[in-house]
Amino acid sequence: PVYPKVIYDSDVQLSKLNPKVVPNPYVGASLMEARYEDKIAFINLPPTCVISIYSMTGDLIKKIEHTDGTDIELWDMVSRNTQDIVSGVYIFVVEDESDKFIGKFIVLRGE
Repeated sequence: PVYPKVIYDSDVQLSKLNPKVVPNPYVGASLMEARYEDKIAFINLPPTCVISIYSMTGDLIKKIEHTDGTDIELWDMVSRNTQDIVSGVYIFVVEDESDKFIGKFIVLRGE
């Protein structure tokens, strides 16, 4: 697992949410292979929330509305511009009506 590093005491997260990304890191094969396995799961989600995924430069990659009442959401790793995401570190933000959690995950694709 990848955990955000605490730099200052004020960076300690007081969130009651505890979502995770599995697998983390995601290790994929070549982009030429079948896409059916290109999925990651956000788990331990509240029944309704918004998941925002950002690149390390702060660009919004995808916003997912989770409203089905379960604690899991699958993502096919396709951006809001319908492009496959590339290898790298990504930041995810899970927000419900009263709380917010920020985490990181890694995608490693074979070439």
